[in-house]
Amino acid sequence: MYLVQLSFLPSVGGREFPSDVREMIYSSARAEDGLEHVSVSEKPGADPVIGLFLLSPNLAGAECTAVLLWGRAADRHPELADHQLFKAEAPLIGDGGDWPGEGV
Repeated sequence: MYLVQLSFLPSVGGREFPSDVREMIYSSARAEDGLEHVSVSEKPGADPVIGLFLLSPNLAGAECTAVLLWGRAADRHPELADHQLFKAEAPLIGDGGDWPGEGV
């Protein structure tokens, strides 16, 4: 399973996602998309992010599916048109040094 984060450009007029954006994405998914879970994060002063947990044989396939799934959701739900997808990628954790439990 892969977590693919969808990042968006600032929306027209600073609009937030509709309150039922998760359901819009779920309803647009097909069995072959492998969608397991949708997470939406909108924090004041930060760009909105949607996390899609996808079953996929590889990362590239998961990222491609995430883009296709967002496009399908935006086509089916015109109220999502204000939210332009900027990128879809798995979040990578850099080597920030002191990981909990390191050196144990």
